[in-house]
Amino acid sequence: MRRLANIIGLPKTLLFLQKRGGTVFRFPLLARDSLLAELIGYEYAALLVDSLGGEVWELPKADKILIKIRNQVILEARENHSNAELALMFDLTRRQIINIANEGADDTNQDLFS
Repeated sequence: MRRLANIIGLPKTLLFLQKRGGTVFRFPLLARDSLLAELIGYEYAALLVDSLGGEVWELPKADKILIKIRNQVILEARENHSNAELALMFDLTRRQIINIANEGADDTNQDLFS
């Protein structure tokens, strides 16, 4: 998905994945009058067609990506906010904030030993 985000930016990539994530998608050879242009706009579709036209991708669901982004924001916000504050801010439980923090610590430790 980094490749998509590098071409059309993260907001349009997330929009595309929200609409077509979890499916197999064939990038058209022409942007004009394509489903891709309908989904993200002609200008962005043209950029993808130039780079990916004719390729077939199995697209991930956007919810997994959004959860990863949310969790990263929570980890960064822990420096200035308590777990209880974060729980209210993100409509999660305090326990879930702690779990996210522990998973983030596990990810950091794995990088040290990789």
